[in-house]
Amino acid sequence: MNKKTWTDWQVNKPCPNCHIGHLISVDNKFVQSETRESAMLTNDEPSYPYTDYVFTEHLKCDQCSEIVMAMGFKFEDNYPNPDGDHNMSINYSAFIPAPHIIEIPKSCPDAVKKILIQSFGLYWMDENSCANKIRVSIEALMDALKVRKTKITRRGRENVMLHNRILEYKLRNPDVSQYLLAIKWIGNSGSHLSDVSKEHILDAYKLLEYALELIYNDKKKDLTKMSKAINKRRKPI
Repeated sequence: MNKKTWTDWQVNKPCPNCHIGHLISVDNKFVQSETRESAMLTNDEPSYPYTDYVFTEHLKCDQCSEIVMAMGFKFEDNYPNPDGDHNMSINYSAFIPAPHIIEIPKSCPDAVKKILIQSFGLYWMDENSCANKIRVSIEALMDALKVRKTKITRRGRENVMLHNRILEYKLRNPDVSQYLLAIKWIGNSGSHLSDVSKEHILDAYKLLEYALELIYNDKKKDLTKMSKAINKRRKPI
């Protein structure tokens, strides 16, 4: 995962359908309108240095032609810079459907995939909600890995906290458990409405992408299958 892809609006995002191509803006499908607050400020103060817009945009995959709808806010300087251009920036608030921020292994359980795909959309809208959804994906992962979720106590059957489930999984896979625990702490911050940034979210995704790769290891399975076939035939396949 390349963080710059998700923090720099000028970098084309990967297609949520084919995952190979990139989303390119369709020129005649970009529509912007100045916000009411910006219009009031510029009317009251003609020398106001910025103009703020809301926009909608259609993006098209350069490989499979998938169409994605995007929306957000655009900020533009009212006065040209020394090069004669107007500086501007774009903050995306939503992609429909949302690009996949990390690669999900093919053999990853559908329940985990579904939650992760939901989290990709939340990344643009609400960092705290996104962090919480990533935490929920770890809960689903523990379920898929059959790590016990309840225990019998003197008070009856009780749920096992996610932290303890990860520690239990550590007995099976100590390397991966440390990544999952770090992700859980980031998810906890989102659940408690702490100041979670996009950088924090991307850290969680980076850890999760590697953890899933270690657990499901599709690449190793594919390469092992290929090497066995070549060795059996003693020639390229």
